[in-house]
Parts: sequence; C-alpha cells; structure tokens
Amino acid sequence: MKVKLIVCNSNEKNEAYINHVCKLYDEWVLSPPHKKLRTFIPGGNKVVTWGAQTFKHKAFNELAELFIVNNKKHIIPNLVNQYVTPRSLAYWFIDDGGKWDYNNNSSNKSIILNTQSFSLKEVQYLIEGLNTKFKLNCSMKFNKDKPIIFIPSDNYKHYYDLIIPYIIPEIKYKLPRGTTPPPKGGGWWLLYNIIIFLLFLFLYLIMT
Repeated sequence: MKVKLIVCNSNEKNEAYINHVCKLYDEWVLSPPHKKLRTFIPGGNKVVTWGAQTFKHKAFNELAELFIVNNKKHIIPNLVNQYVTPRSLAYWFIDDGGKWDYNNNSSNKSIILNTQSFSLKEVQYLIEGLNTKFKLNCSMKFNKDKPIIFIPSDNYKHYYDLIIPYIIPEIKYKLPRGTTPPPKGGGWWLLYNIIIFLLFLFLYLIMT
C-alpha cells in the first residue's frame, strides 16, 4: 500500500487561510507555504497560488480511502454523518463554497458548495447527510450541467451560526453581505448603541 501525503493549494487572496491550516498541522508540514505561478493552457493565463504539503505518513491513508478508490474521487454514503463537524463544514465552505448571488446590492444570502467533481448519487449522499445531521435545507442545483449543493437564503442564519466560529477574519469576505456583526468597541458598534439609546429616550419623553 502506498503511503499518502496531503497537498494544499489556495489562491493568492487566501494566503492567511493556508497559513492557518499549516499552523494547525505544523508538525506534519514539510515547509512553510510558498507562492507558485501556474500557467493555464490554452490561453496562457497566469495565476498565483499558495501551496504546501505534508510529508508522507500512513496516518493519511485512512483519509485517502474516504475520498479515493482506484485513483478516482468518490463519496461514501455516510461521510457527513460519520465525519463532518461544524469545523470541517466551515473549512469546506472556505475551500469550495461561495455566494449564490454576487450582486453587491443583493439581499440574497443563499450559499453554494461546489461539488461538480462528483456524481449525482454522491452529491445526493452529501445533501442527505447535511440535512439530517445539521438540520439544513440543502438541495441540488446545476452549474454547467454539473451538480452543486444549494443552501437557500432562509436557511442561511442557521448555516452561518454553525460555521462562523471557525471562519478566520481574512476569509469573511466570502460570506454574504450584512451577516457579520460590527465588532464591539468599533465605530459602528458605538453608533448602533447610541441610536438605540436615543430611541429609548425619545419613547420615554413622548410617554411622560
């Protein structure tokens, strides 16, 4: 049996995230994350990414068996129920998730998880697991005839509460607008409290 390793790649914008992951697995990582310039053919577009990898160890074999059979990606039916936690759900979003609607003025908070590499049956396994274990209301949609997981806007607050403890500040740009509360002590938080105070003061004055 081959001994496995883990390779991490992320786009240039997510340098903080790959540093975060490598810090979690510090004792397994060969060297700090490094920049890589990749050229895509045809077109010759150049993209800067960050990459890192662990050393080979049999401890990674069990992980590999969950996702790879005969050198092909696959999903086992009970993957979510047995292995996915709120933390891994957050990292799944960071790696392969995004907003359904990227219009800056949109109030739609629907989320997608990109699962185009898997079969319809495998994506259905993931959906059933997410809906059962985390009480989500996921469904399947299609992007260029490939299946993706859709989490509707009215289910977003519950999803947000599950993942937000594990979303590092530098990655919050991926979340829909209007879902990250202003930090306590910041200017917006102070303004908010002033408005609430003035509102109560106004109500008191008109009632006395």
